[in-house]
Amino acid sequence: MIAFVERLAQLKRRFLELLEKDKEFRLAVAGYLGLSEVLTRLESVEKSIERLWESANKLWEEVKSLREGQNKLWEEVRAMRGEMRDMNLRLERVERTLEKLTLEIEEEARIVIKHKLREMGYEIEVTSLILPEVEVNAYGASDGLCVV
Repeated sequence: MIAFVERLAQLKRRFLELLEKDKEFRLAVAGYLGLSEVLTRLESVEKSIERLWESANKLWEEVKSLREGQNKLWEEVRAMRGEMRDMNLRLERVERTLEKLTLEIEEEARIVIKHKLREMGYEIEVTSLILPEVEVNAYGASDGLCVV
């Protein structure tokens, strides 16, 4: 009986040693115990997880690329805003210049009209006339004569 117990102990040690060192033996035992299918599925799950990580990494690369593109667009928007600001300043200067020129031309026209009327023997003060719906740039009236 002692020999049997010793032999059983040796067999157990050898069995554990084979499980530890021999992959083929370990898989055969696992298959015998029904773990083969579990291990196969586990390997499949690991591969799926690997593919998911690869996909996630690709998505992050795309996100990074999109962010870089968006940053470039914002730079262009800032540049365009600066250009618009500059154009608005130039347009304001043009508007002021045009307004001054228009006022000067209107004043010059009133002077010329007044001078021509004087040459014709009429002494009429020529000014601008602003009505609710219209502005008359040269207007004058005296002794039954009205100049518009």
